[in-house]
Amino acid sequence: MSPTPPATLSDWLPTPQAAQLLGISHSTLKRYASRDRLLEEGTHFRRGPHANTPLLWHVPRCFQAIRGGTP
Repeated sequence: MSPTPPATLSDWLPTPQAAQLLGISHSTLKRYASRDRLLEEGTHFRRGPHANTPLLWHVPRCFQAIRGGTP
């Protein structure tokens, strides 16, 4: 098994772009994180420093969790 490369800034995208690349709606992406708990904070998404900062999603990790099981 090869080591996972470190995340780059371009791997982290706001909800609209992440949802588009993943082929799902914004609400589905957020539901996977909140209600379904398929995506975990810190691994698949992160919050900004302020309450109104948009969530950022690690698209490669989200894709793996959604399409191919847990990373």
